[in-house]
Amino acid sequence: MSDACDAEVLDSIEYFVFPNFFPWGGRSGGLAYRMRPWGPNPETMLFEILLLVPLPGGTPRPQDSPLRILGPGETFDDMRGQMAQLFLLDQDMSNLPRVQRGMHSLDHVMFADRQERNIIAFHQNLEGFLDGSPRRGGADGR
Repeated sequence: MSDACDAEVLDSIEYFVFPNFFPWGGRSGGLAYRMRPWGPNPETMLFEILLLVPLPGGTPRPQDSPLRILGPGETFDDMRGQMAQLFLLDQDMSNLPRVQRGMHSLDHVMFADRQERNIIAFHQNLEGFLDGSPRRGGADGR
């Protein structure tokens, strides 16, 4: 890591790739999230966590790992033997039911212009794709 700057090693760099792919950058590992619909209920989704590992040149690609779906009452900590850092995700996941209830209590969601620009751009693009007129550019429509 002697060739890396401090920010590359210490900072959490998350990229937002429309519409539902979120790879993490930097030297912390090849963690990525992907969210997809899960059945007809809009209150549920498949939240995938992928560990993408770069292979040295000439290394044959290993077999993909099988999909592992956590069951009711299971936590990411239960999978610690497979991916050591997964137990950290339990902290974030425990907040999701409260966030969902809070979102349902609002009539309108107001986003911060700068801090939540990615969310604004995502929804503008999504609405454009749904109504057949995809928008281009960032949250300000440029």
